[in-house]
Amino acid sequence: MKRTIFTLLFAAMAVGAKAQITDTAKVRELVDMLQGEKLMSNMVAMMESEFRKNLPQLDSIFYVELHQFAKPSDLTQMLVPIYAKYYSDAEIKQLIALYKTPLGQKMIAILPDITMESMKVGEAWGRNFAETLFGRFQERQEKLNAASGDDDVPPPPPVPPPPPAKRGK
Repeated sequence: MKRTIFTLLFAAMAVGAKAQITDTAKVRELVDMLQGEKLMSNMVAMMESEFRKNLPQLDSIFYVELHQFAKPSDLTQMLVPIYAKYYSDAEIKQLIALYKTPLGQKMIAILPDITMESMKVGEAWGRNFAETLFGRFQERQEKLNAASGDDDVPPPPPVPPPPPAKRGK
């Protein structure tokens, strides 16, 4: 009886483990369709532009090394197991089929713009409520200080400046 239960348990685990195996070639095809390497190349170019603007003391060797270390193909290699973890073979095939349609092609084309605009909106949203919250905190502190007669309490930290504006395309 114990042997039968063990055998059934082992068989169930084997079937479950097999369901986790994903065709990495298909995953790679999906990641390639999503233009991950192109996006990564654009990100590295934007990083270089920001570094040149904000850190003029960096030498030319730094930029050579930046491009040596920031290889888009390395990122793709790291993304494949992540996609494989969350999608089954059937789902990967469905996503590939979707991205081959006109709607899928449109999604691929506009997703970087949507992402950039969403990040800008998110930054403004976060900055707005942070300023409001810090302002309210400062008002409470000032009232407490006035009530206690203690003017030596330091003010709250300033709201951090927004990050440099990122350029689209």
